[in-house]
Amino acid sequence: MRVSGTFLMCLAVLFLAGCDSDGGDGADSGADSGTECLGPEDCDDGVECTGDRCVGGQCRHTPDNEICGDGDMCNGQERCDPFRGGCTEGDPLVCDDGIVCTADRCDPDHQRCVTDPDDDLCDDGFTCDPDRGGCVPG
Repeated sequence: MRVSGTFLMCLAVLFLAGCDSDGGDGADSGADSGTECLGPEDCDDGVECTGDRCVGGQCRHTPDNEICGDGDMCNGQERCDPFRGGCTEGDPLVCDDGIVCTADRCDPDHQRCVTDPDDDLCDDGFTCDPDRGGCVPG
């Protein structure tokens, strides 16, 4: 069996190039692949967070991260990844002021990091004072 170079190339980059299943060069696959079109209705790639349009007779699929966002910075910035099928979760915001006696968290109501002093995290006879760098005699 003879395998074409184009087919091997498609196998190597299938997740990026969106090659078509018959081993071609991806011209019929969608995602910015150059699929021919007469109008935007010919270009639906089935990915909810991409803008599908026909430009000069060729389909273009532009990721739109704003469609994916849930408005909560605490759970991370969601983004559109057409190669993963659409919206992907972001990395949660890490709140850490570097002071061992504070409980650090992200407050979704105010969209910011909050640090709460916790005297229980200090040795006996010490209190938590973030303004003075942590546990201080008290």
